[in-house]
Amino acid sequence: MAFEWRNPFVTRPIKTIRPGDKMFKIHNGFMACDRASLEIAPTCPSNIANTIAIAHSKGWLKPVAHVTEKEYVLMGLSNGDS
Repeated sequence: MAFEWRNPFVTRPIKTIRPGDKMFKIHNGFMACDRASLEIAPTCPSNIANTIAIAHSKGWLKPVAHVTEKEYVLMGLSNGDS
């Protein structure tokens, strides 16, 4: 494999994947799960955890995943999409 120099100052496009997007779910042949989620630590005070849960249930707070454009293309290829 040949050495490929990459300019560290060139920005790479980042894609945001949201619930409802076709690549938001991860499939392994047996199971499917969301690519991103919210995780509330057990040590989070209950009043804050409840506020987060309410915001999520009302759609004010949503999980998103960020991937590079290269990862996005590879995910599409592995899912049989183009």
